[in-house]
Amino acid sequence: MWAPLPFICLFSWLSDDASMLQTTVDFMSKYNLFPNDALILAACKLHGIKALASFDPDFNAPCQGEGIRLLQTSDDFEVFKQSLL
Repeated sequence: MWAPLPFICLFSWLSDDASMLQTTVDFMSKYNLFPNDALILAACKLHGIKALASFDPDFNAPCQGEGIRLLQTSDDFEVFKQSLL
């Protein structure tokens, strides 16, 4: 049986505060996003995350508007990886 806890422990957990809620609500209104998508975008914005990997086309305009690179293909990942070197 697979135990997921060791895998989950490899990740860092991002904190949230009152600014996360306000930014989420702002993004819901500004970009017409569902709450979960707005929360993801707010977390990226508030924590300085420069890229978001998603196949969801709802992120196209919001990511562009907030200066977050949207990674949707393996080529996007390669270009982003090269930009980090």
